[in-house]
Amino acid sequence: MDYKMEEGKLTVQMQGKIDSDSAPEFEKELFDVISKNPDLEPVLDAEKLEYISSAGLRVLMKLRKQRDKLDMINVSRDVYEIMEVTGFTELFTIRKALRKMSIEGAELIGKGGNGAVYRLDKENIVKVYFGISNPVQKIEQDRLISRQVFIHGINTAIPYDMVQVGEDYGVVFEMIDALTLGQFLSRNPEKTDEYVHRMTELLKQMHRTEFDDDELPDARNLLYHRLKLCADSPYFTPEEIQIMRDMIDRIPKRNTFVHGDFHPGNIMVNDDELILIDVGDSGLGHPVNDLMGMYLLYIVAARSGSSERYCGLNAEILSGMWQQFLGEYFGTRDEEQIGKITQAIGGLAQLKLMQGIVVNPGISDEVRQTALDGVKKTFFGYTDQILEGALGLF
Repeated sequence: MDYKMEEGKLTVQMQGKIDSDSAPEFEKELFDVISKNPDLEPVLDAEKLEYISSAGLRVLMKLRKQRDKLDMINVSRDVYEIMEVTGFTELFTIRKALRKMSIEGAELIGKGGNGAVYRLDKENIVKVYFGISNPVQKIEQDRLISRQVFIHGINTAIPYDMVQVGEDYGVVFEMIDALTLGQFLSRNPEKTDEYVHRMTELLKQMHRTEFDDDELPDARNLLYHRLKLCADSPYFTPEEIQIMRDMIDRIPKRNTFVHGDFHPGNIMVNDDELILIDVGDSGLGHPVNDLMGMYLLYIVAARSGSSERYCGLNAEILSGMWQQFLGEYFGTRDEEQIGKITQAIGGLAQLKLMQGIVVNPGISDEVRQTALDGVKKTFFGYTDQILEGALGLF
């Protein structure tokens, strides 16, 4: 029996067949290694477990009686059926082994700071999450959130399977053969005004849609999660981390729907209908949670030349879309006022930008430090004005 210790957990590798002949030795080794590491949370990894009999299950029951919580991961279909029939799925937190999938040759249809979306075939797409800030538990939560959003009548793709893609994880969605809004507008530029209007109306409708308390996560959770990663990095002082935390705390909590990554790469066009994809980071909160993410694409990514990679549209097109969107969303045609709105949203968006720079695995440490230095100069010291300016828009 193999095991490893990391991040406060003792992961025990179960192997082969655990039956009446092998169960006594398995029990001795299991309890011996756990007793030597009493402060670590045991996790049973069943990736190499072929079969477990009632004798093996009794060993697990002994361990369960000593623990309030016990996880078993990478459980095969056959072993899961045994656990389900015997009622062990009610006693353990059991995660099935993930189907492995390759995206080699698949069409990239959208990309953001959190992951990338690929088309597998005419009816299926997969979102692959970038590793460092997306543990498997978070992705499973995202899948459940996607299901909840769909059930509540928001027009989304249907999630149905969690998979492993290389070293990363992903969620497969059933999807009709459609184009992203970015692809659609690049092929039909004459329809840009019409579809920006429809996109804006969709977002306004979403921001008016209320859910019950705790039906979806707090939209600020991703900011808090990434703040912890920032705190564990060498790029911020404790004082800077506290300033960022205080700012997130002051973003008002609401029960209205927030997508979390609303841009033309995450909206599909099918039969003249707009369908949201990538709703795993959706939550409940203030509309500013959406708008600062939009600023990072329409302004920051566009200026850096990376917007086409994310949504298929260049800086010139996105600039016009942003102007029209803000005018319709806030009900103004005054270009000076739209400029002030952009500045206010952009100030708060720097918080999310700094976090994205830290967690992005594609950025070298040298570039990361230089990029952060530039953003920090215009952020810290002005946080009160930044937050008041952004929230004062609503």
